[in-house]
Amino acid sequence: MVETIDLLAYRSDFATAARAFEVLLAKPNVSIAAPVPMEGTRVVHQRSGGSLSLADAVVVQTCRMWGCSPLTFDLELQRAAQ
Repeated sequence: MVETIDLLAYRSDFATAARAFEVLLAKPNVSIAAPVPMEGTRVVHQRSGGSLSLADAVVVQTCRMWGCSPLTFDLELQRAAQ
């Protein structure tokens, strides 16, 4: 979600990004900074062989923990989170 908001700010403007952030946080199962096991994150990051950033690996591990899919257009991140 953080990358989505940052991308909106970059491609549009801060006000648009701020509104999107508020809309997303109003959704029932959306949050930020959940506790994520770092060992799982490390494994995801290493296995990606550089195709995922460390931030992406945190997203993948979080999705796996919660049994959900990431809100992203990044196909590599979507595949890793399955």
